Amino acid sequence: MNNNKDMPGALADFCERLREGLKKGDGDALSMIEKTRLLFPELSLNRSLFQNVLHAVARGEAFPDISYPTMFDSEIILFNDPERYFTMRLFIWGPGQYDPVHDHNAWGVIGPVSGHLEVINYDRADDGRTEGRAVLRERDRMTIAPGEDYYVLPLNAGIHRTGNPSEETIVQVSIYGRPSVKRDFINGFDPENDRVYPIYGPKMKKRKLAVEALEHFSR
Repeated sequence: MNNNKDMPGALADFCERLREGLKKGDGDALSMIEKTRLLFPELSLNRSLFQNVLHAVARGEAFPDISYPTMFDSEIILFNDPERYFTMRLFIWGPGQYDPVHDHNAWGVIGPVSGHLEVINYDRADDGRTEGRAVLRERDRMTIAPGEDYYVLPLNAGIHRTGNPSEETIVQVSIYGRPSVKRDFINGFDPENDRVYPIYGPKMKKRKLAVEALEHFSR
């Protein structure tokens, strides 16, 4: 999905400069994160850019393509780099709305465009050998404002939860790097019940449902 021709000029310029910066990196996650964080405040503090993007979403314009399937309902893909160096996503959080505790397959840099974003980080305390079981311990939590950012690492090093602690709708922008593992899911966690479960994207979820249905047909 790349409707680049419909992107606002400022966003297209940012993506081009970020791509060129990441191309010069050595591929190490921390190195790529550092290069992204150098440019990130320029993006997250551009309120007029995101105000225009939100107007486009409300009007159903070609960009961004809100019909493109995403992992979470509040998520909108703004850019998928054709060379797969990164993807940029917008999240709109209603009052008190949070995503489930989860990990990622790639490094990421996230931050609010409006309002304050709460980030809760976890460490995994079990050895991961028991399928479906995960024991988490909350490591820390923070609230960040526009111009500030937070980064995540892949898999168990980046288990976290983000959301909106306020009574107003807020907007978050996230940049994720090239996946470091080949999985068609991310892990979701239920800390209260020591559970871990796969979260599939819409396409894979439908394929899994079809496989389950076929098992019943064969009986």
